[in-house]
Amino acid sequence: MSKYVIVDLEMCKVPKPMRSERYHRGSETIQIGAVLVDENLQITDEFSTYVHPEYGSINGFIRNLTGITSFDVKDACSMREALEHFASWVPEDAVCVSWSSSDENQIRYEMEAKGIELPRLEQLLDSWKDCQKTFSEKIWENKKYRLSEALIIADIAFDEHLHNGLIDARNTALLFVKMEKEPILVLNPYYQRGREEEDVEMNSLASRPFELPELKLLVDAIQSSKFITEKKTNELIKKLEKLVSRYDAQKLQRQVYVSGRVKTMNEKIYYAVDTIHNAISEKRQITFQYYQWNAKKQMVRKEAS
Repeated sequence: MSKYVIVDLEMCKVPKPMRSERYHRGSETIQIGAVLVDENLQITDEFSTYVHPEYGSINGFIRNLTGITSFDVKDACSMREALEHFASWVPEDAVCVSWSSSDENQIRYEMEAKGIELPRLEQLLDSWKDCQKTFSEKIWENKKYRLSEALIIADIAFDEHLHNGLIDARNTALLFVKMEKEPILVLNPYYQRGREEEDVEMNSLASRPFELPELKLLVDAIQSSKFITEKKTNELIKKLEKLVSRYDAQKLQRQVYVSGRVKTMNEKIYYAVDTIHNAISEKRQITFQYYQWNAKKQMVRKEAS
């Protein structure tokens, strides 16, 4: 079994005026944090160093996010020196791991942009592991999770002082070790229960007769129909909402009609229309009485002329 080095970088922003043809990336490393996990999956050592940025600067946002100040990196080592120290600290048989591929890509870019050649580090980069990708595969999801999200899902108690290179490396190591130890990852029971309920709901949705766009068309037709009362409109839409998930049901509240639009007040017309349709389909004659309003605002039967 190999040893593993769990790595995390903290970066600052590179203002656009400071970017050049040589260095055009919008971020630059200001801290390298790492922990060593031995063959028994125990954390046995730590590495941390600040890095003096050549192009970037620490603004208020980065200072509040990471806790790193301009004073911390003012006399810190260069990226070349930091990577040399890091490469010499990593054991020969170790494999580097980080949360997502962004840290690996950042190191590769800065080595090229700053002319840093370290054969040992290049070997480590070629075998680099993406812990974020492994986590998504472990829980059968395509989504890319933030580290804090993944720790909660995996039911791991972690240090919440995030965005510090060493602390994030420790937290990532906790998750990495758990994934190595558990062939089937044991998840937070609340997350697991919600996931199982979602699976049941999705299986139910798969057998439903209407697709969401079709239901939206039905809702639009109901809301814009003049002969359906507003009360009956709401009742019908509520019934249609039961054919989809709670999330999609919110999308059916399309409100095509506007307040004040002419909508009949007579509930019976809804059933009268149904009776007429049945008569037509059965090819039967129908009779009806026609009423109209007179000058005295009275409803009177209209006599045949």
